[in-house]
Amino acid sequence: MLRESDVLELITLIYDAALQPTGWPAFLEKFADAVCGVNTSIILYDIEHHSGSLATTVRFDPELKRKYDEYYAGVDCWGLNGGHLVTTGQVVTGQMLCADPIVKRSEFYSDFLLPLDALNQICGCVFKEKSIVSLIASLRPERAGPFDDSETKLIQTLMPHLQRALKIHGKLAELQDQRIALVDCLDQVSDSVFLLTNKGRVVFANRSASQLSAQNDGLSVIKGNLQAARSAENVALRRLIANAAARTPETITGEIFTITRPSMKRSFSIWAFPLPQNNFFAKVPGPPCVAVFVTDPEAAMQPDHQTLRYLFGLTASEACMAAAMAQGKGIAEICNELTITRNTARTHLKHLFEKTGVRRQGELVSLLLRCSGTRRTAEKV
Repeated sequence: MLRESDVLELITLIYDAALQPTGWPAFLEKFADAVCGVNTSIILYDIEHHSGSLATTVRFDPELKRKYDEYYAGVDCWGLNGGHLVTTGQVVTGQMLCADPIVKRSEFYSDFLLPLDALNQICGCVFKEKSIVSLIASLRPERAGPFDDSETKLIQTLMPHLQRALKIHGKLAELQDQRIALVDCLDQVSDSVFLLTNKGRVVFANRSASQLSAQNDGLSVIKGNLQAARSAENVALRRLIANAAARTPETITGEIFTITRPSMKRSFSIWAFPLPQNNFFAKVPGPPCVAVFVTDPEAAMQPDHQTLRYLFGLTASEACMAAAMAQGKGIAEICNELTITRNTARTHLKHLFEKTGVRRQGELVSLLLRCSGTRRTAEKV
């Protein structure tokens, strides 16, 4: 008989795992002890197609796990004979799904369960969507006897928490996927983008921003804070960020100022605006609430070769020449860089005019800089 404190610990471990998936084994270990199981698994099983996988397991031979995923899920007696009986929230034993004598005569028993020293099973259906079920299941030896009402009641007690935890886990995974996609998009943006908290700490910098701050040329990230090299400009930057944090996207008109560079290159242009905030967290340090965009006028626009080839049907050599022209390079420099003759360059240029529909070199460069996939890259010093 489990103590209340043991049940509460199991529930705590469930929600820990919802927030951090690497925590599921800790819960499964504790659960296996609670039901005297030789192992415990979270299983995804397709009732209609008789296939499945052991998504997370503890105390399970890795080789047998692989064999279950690849083969034995298809001959699982419990799934083949009683899978259609399983519904969301239901707790069943192996005997309810398939009689022991039938199991013992099967390939599933002789080649899969016996090496695990297991015959008895208990499982709870956390979710069922069409023919797909997600289960928490535990096995134990025949000599330990079938799982009884006490183990069934334990899973029933844990079931609503498992269901909520998997929903939380799914939502967090969805948000993580969205975050990865947004980061990838921001890394393609030509300008440098910094996301700051209401205290001015940098919580995100896209690829361009990381490269810019690493140059330490008038603007850098020091101890987590975005700072200008000159004292007066740093005060102005702090004010800009504070003003943006105090306002909303609906009311801001936009503030822009410049940051000078010790290298004597042209100044950075800085623009800050507020991000939408949950009112509850608006005054809590941590979530980003200000976006700062930094434009480097010394950066060169560089069309992506693959994009140019796709848009205009260019050859690889023509795309290389087009990209070089978009960077403002002359024919002589391009010939030297691509190791081609002037006659070859003129031929490429003729083809570029024909394929893009322009007649002058200036029109060609303007078109290339406007095309999709154009990125800004810092010039090499």
